[in-house]
Amino acid sequence: MNVKKSLFLGALALGACLNGRAAADGAVPPGGPKALLKAPPKVQARAEIVWARPICVETNRYIGWPSVACLKNGDVVAVFSGDRDAHVDPYGKVQLVRSTDGGETWSAPRTIANGLMDDRDAGIVQMPDGEILVTYFTSSCWTAPNILKKHPDYRRHLEKIDRTLPQAAIGDYLIRSRDNGRTWSKPERMDANYTQTPHGPILLRDGGLLEIGRTHVNGRATIRVSRSDDRGRSWQMLCADIPDQNGENTGEPHIFCEPHVVERANGDLVALMRYHGPDNCLRVSRSADGGRRASCRASWPRSGA
Repeated sequence: MNVKKSLFLGALALGACLNGRAAADGAVPPGGPKALLKAPPKVQARAEIVWARPICVETNRYIGWPSVACLKNGDVVAVFSGDRDAHVDPYGKVQLVRSTDGGETWSAPRTIANGLMDDRDAGIVQMPDGEILVTYFTSSCWTAPNILKKHPDYRRHLEKIDRTLPQAAIGDYLIRSRDNGRTWSKPERMDANYTQTPHGPILLRDGGLLEIGRTHVNGRATIRVSRSDDRGRSWQMLCADIPDQNGENTGEPHIFCEPHVVERANGDLVALMRYHGPDNCLRVSRSADGGRRASCRASWPRSGA
């Protein structure tokens, strides 16, 4: 079968997928939206979606989890995990596409990071002086016995690797560019205070970087807030665990995942995260002190599982 996976620009990168999941009978989950959204609203308070179309197609390959940045020189750059076999495999690599005409036309994908393991969930941010940071994490999920059983080629790939390397290579990484993404540094492993997040850190108005990510403590999904004041070379944990509400964090490892945060004009932070509980709605948390204290993860009326 000729399988194609397409990447879309900006907010549409994620909006290309269904914005939620309906029950088997088509009912909306309790507390969810009045209607299942299949795409973001075209006209919004601060933006209007002019078009939605593929900007990168890799035939017979799987690509996904994109992030986008508008560079100071006017280029629009998207990064993602590409040239994959499937959602979980050993071959994922960080790739980049570029537009120099406001998103109308795009370059072919170019690989900018490719390690031993599955490189996935790239984020991108440009610092005030022009330096670009791309973050991503590595995964060994493809080494699970049930996946190796279904994919003999994955097993052969694993057999070629020193058995100590898969776990040693697992972590969160950062690469840098000082020439608008033409050349990139070697990967830097970030410290343990940086936690897994699909779109990387954001640049705050004061010049610092802030990220909200997921980790696991004794098997429990923990959502943390961390900050860097040295361009990602070190991270300070601000909030060890954003509190859940009504005992929702049951201990299931993936009950909360894929958080991201934005800074409002007044400096407040608003974070959203996926929730795999009964209502399948997103959870929202807010902070008025830079992320040191955050409100409970309250239900937000949009499907997001």
